[in-house]
Amino acid sequence: MPNLKKVHAFTISLNTPGCTDVNSGNYNSAAEIDDGSCIELDLHNCAENAILSIDLGDCNNKETTKAIKLYTIYKSYVESLKGINKTKTDMYKQKLIDLCNCKTC
Repeated sequence: MPNLKKVHAFTISLNTPGCTDVNSGNYNSAAEIDDGSCIELDLHNCAENAILSIDLGDCNNKETTKAIKLYTIYKSYVESLKGINKTKTDMYKQKLIDLCNCKTC
């Protein structure tokens, strides 16, 4: 019969996942493990500038419509980075590049 009174000590180490690239738009200084969620700074800034430029008083103009579309695609891109579907991630990234007209993307 085995000795069930024996206790062994163990340690659980939890690492914080996130973007560890300091040049990314969503850098997380607390992240200890890069989880593949880094977003190029140009794309991040493009989405941020688009959403900040929305004129809430005139939701029917072309620039506001483009900004809302761009932000929606940006959020879809961010969500796709959490998954394993590279095709979907690449598709959203390309749409963002097209909308932002990024020079360095």
